[in-house]
Amino acid sequence: MFLSYLALYFKVHLFLFQKITCMSSFFRLTLFVSAFMLTMNIQAQHHSFVTPRIWLAADSVGNNNYWQDISGNGYHAYSPGGAFVADSGLFNYQPCLMFDSLTEALRINYIPQESSRIIVFAVFDPEVGYPEEGIWSLRFDSSLRIMVSTQHFGNFYSNEQYRDSTMYIPTINLLRMSWPYKAVDTLLAGMNVVGTDSLTYHGRFAEFMFYDTTLKHSEIERIHTYLAIKYGISVKEKNYVNSQDSVLWNYKNDSLYSNHIAGIGKDSLLLVNQKQSCGLGGKANLAIASGTLQAKNDANTSPINELDYLIWGDNGKELMAIVQDIPDTIHVANMSECKWLMKRSGLTADDISTQVVLLAPEYAGTGSIQLVINRSGDFMFPVDSSVVIFSSGSDTAGHFYFNNVVWDTDGSGSDAFGFQFSDTSGVNDRAPINNVSENNEEGGNAVGAAISSLEIYPNPSTGNYSVEIKLKTAGDVQLSIQDESGKIIMQKAFSGFDNYIYNGNLEEKGCYLIKAESGNESKTGKLIVQ
Repeated sequence: MFLSYLALYFKVHLFLFQKITCMSSFFRLTLFVSAFMLTMNIQAQHHSFVTPRIWLAADSVGNNNYWQDISGNGYHAYSPGGAFVADSGLFNYQPCLMFDSLTEALRINYIPQESSRIIVFAVFDPEVGYPEEGIWSLRFDSSLRIMVSTQHFGNFYSNEQYRDSTMYIPTINLLRMSWPYKAVDTLLAGMNVVGTDSLTYHGRFAEFMFYDTTLKHSEIERIHTYLAIKYGISVKEKNYVNSQDSVLWNYKNDSLYSNHIAGIGKDSLLLVNQKQSCGLGGKANLAIASGTLQAKNDANTSPINELDYLIWGDNGKELMAIVQDIPDTIHVANMSECKWLMKRSGLTADDISTQVVLLAPEYAGTGSIQLVINRSGDFMFPVDSSVVIFSSGSDTAGHFYFNNVVWDTDGSGSDAFGFQFSDTSGVNDRAPINNVSENNEEGGNAVGAAISSLEIYPNPSTGNYSVEIKLKTAGDVQLSIQDESGKIIMQKAFSGFDNYIYNGNLEEKGCYLIKAESGNESKTGKLIVQ
């Protein structure tokens, strides 16, 4: 066991040392010791919050006869009528159970205490079409009970309506209550989950955590963060924190962008190992993945270092609503009114190479979309401080893919980002590259600008590559790629910015010539694909 501690310690220290080689020897030694302490702390604890009395998670079902309680206390959920039928599904790329044919709730042989405090978390997504769904209930005798549905909360003798109608959205439901004394009939007492005594449940159900003890506010925040990151559900009026209680997302400061919050990160003490995420429980139109998006989270093998997080949320505006053209040329035009805030936390989170996937079926095959990032967090997106990243491709369903995107490269802790929409004729029907003369006489209305730099990376490459073009002022750029025979195999035309990033993939090995032209100036570089 000690050898495994030692191996993890050296792994943690290695990436820390790579990030801080320019620091003083004393500071490096301090972080060296801190890394060892953190590693031992991770190994010594299972997680950074109290284990629930009852804990059901869809990634540990057991078998069709019961839903396994992973708390270790043996409170498994089972169907009174025998084996229950639940299909396997996904909830933000994580496993969930899909219920559509249960005739009664699952039963748990838990007897409530006569005096107690309880805190209950439930993660679910009701199926559209059913007016009211039962979530869980706790019975004391033939009449006393606590129950939660999608519309009502039952408090012993009465039902209180907390919502006029069922909201068919992914939800993290939290209930806290206590009672000084209630008589318990042990023959009739018990718990129901995925339904109540009188209501069934239809839809996705992912996790259930039941506590019969007091939790500190910090522990509740950690549990909320664990569930919110895992299932891609926005938590309102609560900070997102890591296992060290450092704030990742401040609900007051970041409230304008608190819609469809999602995130990726690794935090072993918080049981977080989310490689890809999509808000609204996987239903939002934006997904971001470390490496490349996979069908399931556990299929994504791209590494994320300990305590590294990327968390994002939007302003709630419509994606297809376009900001009216700004009369000046200072700000990026044709931006969607929907804008996102990206928060970065962790020593190496700015090194995470991500794939951004935007679902915009209205533009499938008819238009182009550019990802625009402002590193200083300016949501007006000034041209001179914004970076445009062009789509690496799209599919017939309207998914637009942006590869090799990194975040918070200036170390400020956050980025503003959004999407620029343009029709195909405005981008792809410009004058072809091989028709642009050196003196720009045939360049039409193209606006040339001096090219500051042309960067190609990684180089050599195994196929995936990025081309970054920086201009001294905003202008038009034509980009072309030639193979070893001199044949132009790709050409693109961009406009409106002073900084462009194009991500692509080349399947054939060889040497390629990459040329960027703006006005009467051009720069070339070579890319080796091995």
